[in-house]
Parts: sequence; C-alpha cells; structure tokens
Amino acid sequence: GTITVASTLGTSIDLTTEVTGTLPVANGGTGTSTAFTTGSIVFAGASGVYTQDNANFFFNDTTNRLGLGTNSPSSQLDIFGTSNALRLSYDVSNYGTLSATSGGNITVTSSNTTESQVIIGTGASVDSSIAFDGASQDYYSGLDHTTGSYMIGSGFIVGTSPLVTLTSGGNLGIGDSTPDARLDFDFASTSTSAATEYGGYFTVTDTGVVTTGTDNTYGTRTDLTRSGATGGTINNYGQYVDLSGTAPSGTPTINNYGAFLNVNSNTTGVTTNVALWAAVSGADTNYAGIFTGGNVGIGDTSPAGLFTVGSGDLFTINSSGIISSSNNITPNSVFTTGQTDEYCLTYEGTGTT
Repeated sequence: GTITVASTLGTSIDLTTEVTGTLPVANGGTGTSTAFTTGSIVFAGASGVYTQDNANFFFNDTTNRLGLGTNSPSSQLDIFGTSNALRLSYDVSNYGTLSATSGGNITVTSSNTTESQVIIGTGASVDSSIAFDGASQDYYSGLDHTTGSYMIGSGFIVGTSPLVTLTSGGNLGIGDSTPDARLDFDFASTSTSAATEYGGYFTVTDTGVVTTGTDNTYGTRTDLTRSGATGGTINNYGQYVDLSGTAPSGTPTINNYGAFLNVNSNTTGVTTNVALWAAVSGADTNYAGIFTGGNVGIGDTSPAGLFTVGSGDLFTINSSGIISSSNNITPNSVFTTGQTDEYCLTYEGTGTT
C-alpha cells in the first residue's frame, strides 16, 4: 500500500522508472498492479480493489455485445450457462423468470405459487396476439379488439383469414368468423377436381381389452333437454339435416344422402349389428319414423314402389296403398288379427281370382 519515489528527482517524475508499488484505492489508485485486458468491465472487488472477471462479465467493443457467463457473446446481451435466467422483478416477492433449457426452448416461470401466466396487452383498444413465422405458412393467435373474439388465423394480422373464432358469448366457429351456435362449422369448397371432402370427420378407436361388464363406445352422442315452456309450439331436434345438391349445368350424376349408415362387425363371439334403432315413448302420439316423400326399400337398394321388400321389389305397395306385386303369397292367404274374425288376402290376376 505504499509508493516509493526515487531519491533523486528532477523537475518531473517518470512513472515507469522512478515510481514503484501500488497506489491504494483510498489514494485514488486501483489497488492492483494487474493490467486490465481489452473488453474487461472493471468493478470493485474485495476491499474495493479494482478487478475483472472476463470469463463471466465481458464487453466486446467491436461488436458492442455484452456477455454474462461468457467472454464470447453472440448477441447484444448474451446470458450464458446452465443457470442462465433473466428475472424481471416487481418487488422482492413478485417476479417472473425467463430462461433457456438444454434443448434451446424458452421457459417462463413465476413467483406466483398458483399459476405462471404471460399477459399480452395492457387493456388498450388494440389487438393483442402472438404470431408464428413459418417457412411457407404463417399463423397468428390472439384477440381481435374490433369484434371482441379470440381468433386463430393465417398470416400475421388478427382478423384476416380467420380459421377458428371463439366469441365473447362462447360460440366457437370453425371456418366461420361469426358463429351462430356453440359449435358452428362452415366449409366451402371451390375445387374443380374430383375429390372426397368432409365438413366434419370423427374417428373413434377403442382397443381396450374388456373381459367383463358393459362397455359403451360412442362415435357421437347428443343429449337434448328442453323444459320450462308453458305455451306456444316447441320444436326440439336431436339432429337436423338440411341437404341439397344441384348442378348449374351439364348432366352429372348427383346422389344426395341425408344420412348414410354403414355398420359392419367382423369379430368372434356373438355380435349384433343395428344400423338404425328408434325408441320413442312418453308423448300423446309417438312415431318411430315419418317419411313424407320417396320410396322405402327393405333389403332393396332401388325400390320401385312406395314400400318394397326384397331385392328386385319382391313385395311392393304403391303410392295408392295397393299391393302391386308380391312373391310367395298364395291365393286365399290367411292373416289373423288375434280376434275371432279372420281375413284373407285376395288378389286379382288374369283368368283367375
């Protein structure tokens, strides 16, 4: 802590040849004889002695980059090492921490013991979102201030090219930015090539090994309850299908199916396949089915009458309620009603009755 001055001094002092020792910090010195290297950030060490730690605290003046935990910073601020973290503190007890994992992923943690949350926006009248910048496709996810809806869409600007929309009222639209129901699908195709397209497609697979009990698996299930009405006409629909198919020009073959059921089971054991099961009860008048138009065929894919049975219309009732064709119904076939009266089916043919 002393400086030795040569015994013979001229009118000046040569700090290299005539002064030796270390000037203490208290006397305006650095307290050390170590020369600081380029890029060193000098700070006060033990006893206030000026010191450096280039391996953990370094500034590259050429690239203007600051490294914490490294002397080779790769960006303007590089926090390096397995203990890397950037803490933003509101006070000593409330803070959030941002860090990188060994895989390069970003982790956000919080001092909040019940949840970690990232808040985007300050309540101002602007859109709030995050965006994903891909090589060929970009997406955004955020709040559209204009509509008050949460949207996921294509591009970077909220509200443009929306794919999914959740309104403030709780309606979810897929392909519909103004959904009218709790779940609203809108699908519009302009494809000019023959293809198979679906407005909705559900795949349900159950491979669980069940050895006892009753196991139920549903592809879709609808439970509808309507109560509270005291007047008026109340219509309740478990499922409502409104389908139309037309051609603007040409003579294409168009097949419209309001419902197409294909049930196939090929397993060991005893199996039962039911394509359609209707159970109706409880009302003043109950109908298992009402058909207001079109022919009905049982075992017949091309029924030529109002009601047919068997392939090739083996049994047919026409629109006038007359049996117009039958097979294996012999003359004077008897139908009993469970009463004492008996009725016979008489049909007319050429030559005999």
